[in-house]
Amino acid sequence: MVSAILFFNQGIWRQKAKVLGWLSLLYFLLLFFIVPLQMIMNHSNNEGPFIQDLPSVFQLSADIQLMLILTVPVGFAVFTFRYLHVKAAADFMHSLPVSRSTLFYQYTVCGFIFMMIPIIATALVTTVSQWMLGVHYFSVSEILTWICFTLFWNVVIYAAAVFSGMLTGISVMQILFTYALFLLPIGFLMLAVHNIAFLLHGFPADYYLNFNLERFIIFSRIHSAMDVSLQWWEWLTYSVISVVFLFLALVAYKRRPTETATLALAFPKLRPVFVYSCTFLAMLFGGLYFGSVQRTVPWIVFGLLTFSLLSYFIARMIVEKTTRVFMYWKGYVLFIGAILLLGLSIHTLDGMYEKKVPAIATIEEVYFSDGVYGYHHIDSAETNEIPSSDFYKDPVNVKKITEWHQQAINDKSQQTKGVTPIVFAYELDNGKNLVREYNIPIKQYEQWINEFASSEEFKYNQYPLLSMEDPNIEHITLYSHAAQNKQLTLTNPKQMKQLVALLKEDMKKEDLTKSTNSWGNIDIYFDDEKVIYAPWQKTYQSVEKWLDDEGLIEQVKVMSHDISYAIVFETAGNPDLYDTIDEYGQIDPSIKQIKIKDKEQIEKLLPIAYTGDEDSSYAIAYYAKNQNHPTIEQISKEEAPAFIKEQLSK
Repeated sequence: MVSAILFFNQGIWRQKAKVLGWLSLLYFLLLFFIVPLQMIMNHSNNEGPFIQDLPSVFQLSADIQLMLILTVPVGFAVFTFRYLHVKAAADFMHSLPVSRSTLFYQYTVCGFIFMMIPIIATALVTTVSQWMLGVHYFSVSEILTWICFTLFWNVVIYAAAVFSGMLTGISVMQILFTYALFLLPIGFLMLAVHNIAFLLHGFPADYYLNFNLERFIIFSRIHSAMDVSLQWWEWLTYSVISVVFLFLALVAYKRRPTETATLALAFPKLRPVFVYSCTFLAMLFGGLYFGSVQRTVPWIVFGLLTFSLLSYFIARMIVEKTTRVFMYWKGYVLFIGAILLLGLSIHTLDGMYEKKVPAIATIEEVYFSDGVYGYHHIDSAETNEIPSSDFYKDPVNVKKITEWHQQAINDKSQQTKGVTPIVFAYELDNGKNLVREYNIPIKQYEQWINEFASSEEFKYNQYPLLSMEDPNIEHITLYSHAAQNKQLTLTNPKQMKQLVALLKEDMKKEDLTKSTNSWGNIDIYFDDEKVIYAPWQKTYQSVEKWLDDEGLIEQVKVMSHDISYAIVFETAGNPDLYDTIDEYGQIDPSIKQIKIKDKEQIEKLLPIAYTGDEDSSYAIAYYAKNQNHPTIEQISKEEAPAFIKEQLSK
């Protein structure tokens, strides 16, 4: 008798079937439309090869499948325990001679079964449809994998939603709490780290946030898991999380007062937690917003105070279910006092944290770049490219970097314009590291940068080809930036060896302190499927002469006769010159410009044009033959030919 009540109360199941049956049917119809019906339609449109190339069932309307995984389990949890949020229903259910544990087990299992049926039914329909069509797009194992994957993530979301439902007496709040459970931890981390960066000069926010952060955002992880399977520890972690959610839900359900239906929070002790959590998160968001936009202390303080004040009283209104909440102002004052103490404690780290530069003798190597990506992805296998390196060991360079680091500390600035992020990451002899990040007005350090860029180690880091001795090359591809049809592929071993030797020679002679000035790219593909993407600079005389001697120069280098015409115009300090082009590829007529068709004049412009300088005086837009949109480069006022200056000065 006890087991019958515990595992199968027919009255409860019939009652829930009326509520959940329509939701289960709707879920099945949605899955039917995006999986088997999509497959059938593609087959009828002779798109069978397209389906055959899909790696899994998940690729059929993948975005919609993801949306269903994120929303349908929440819907089942809401309607399964809907009676908790309706006063009359809650009173009735809890007056029955059935324990709360039994109610919880039966309702939870009931909701899961009604959620599971559409998934299995869809898999069966897909299998039968393939048999009837006489095709084999997806194997049985692939369909079973799809069932397990969808069920697994549905259970994770469902468990979280069930737990959330026990904390509140309002269904809408249950939905909000469910997504908050997954988003708040990572959101809190991101907001806190960015706000600490405003308090501590040199705090590397990106360093702490850019390392596989997406693995900890469940929605992002579900999407990526559709292509790359979860690791065993991830399966285990999310399974444990689901069990913990259900266990906590059971504990909360047993202790939940019946009269809390229609209340925002079912447990009075959670009210201050909710109010101050909302206040704290809103405060961090306000600090992040105004700190990112204005980057000055007064505006940051304004953002912190404004957002926290509004959030505090709005949260109070939700909890108290009234707008008369201003009598709780003392709670906000206490909150601000606690935040001030926290801020002061962080600020005391000024001497210990902000001014710390490791001794040169303790540094094994230092990472020095404008971002942390290269530091995190030293051995990344995501690409076949052999990248440039930003790690330095030469004692002279290490000394220069530490000197610049010290200067960056001394020149604490709140400038927002003309600044560049710079990262210093030291690998120390004790196995530890020290990472700092600054926004630096780069123009003030041009002399130092030029001296550093002139070092041999810097050049070898930028061009990994220089460190390679007699590499096994499969083929080399050269192509031009200014003309799409200018491309050349070399496969002759002798030619490739000669070109690489001359390319190295030109690289060693190159002055890396000047702006990028290239004809195109030289891509070197190796036998081990690795590749180096090297620029073909206009200063590479040895490479150009070799191409000319081999009779190959016309195939790859843009010539004046490849250009229909060019337009030279004043840059007017515009950092993104492509913004001056309309959808038809024409320069904004309001900008002063001249059109050049003379091939001799174009020939003079080609070698002196470059890219990468925001302060250039002129820009040149090349319109190659059979191309509607131009390639844009820049010309300095000093190197501009007289005919350009004369015509644009009129």
